[in-house]
Amino acid sequence: MAPDQKQLDAVCEAVLEIYRTEYDMASVKPSVYLVNDLLVCVLQESADRSPPEAEATAMASRSAFQWANQEQFTDVVKRVTGRRVTTFMSANHVSQGVFAELFFLEPVQEAV
Repeated sequence: MAPDQKQLDAVCEAVLEIYRTEYDMASVKPSVYLVNDLLVCVLQESADRSPPEAEATAMASRSAFQWANQEQFTDVVKRVTGRRVTTFMSANHVSQGVFAELFFLEPVQEAV
């Protein structure tokens, strides 16, 4: 059974809360999408944009944060959706303040 929109929103809010433990992300526009077995949580932060000369440092910081917290991210998805995460990936565009967490979910077994 696919998660409903309320569950998807709960996943995105929980991911955002993990971010808030490390970064001051006050004005964030979260979006969440589920396409087949891919769940994507996008955070658009209007205030947390890095200038071009600091982008490499900011990218390294975000990547380290995401790597260190991947278990928390995937645990949230499993707890809320009931589906195991088979692959977790992150993407960042720090100069635009856009961060994406991608969760590839274990396929749902169809009843025969």
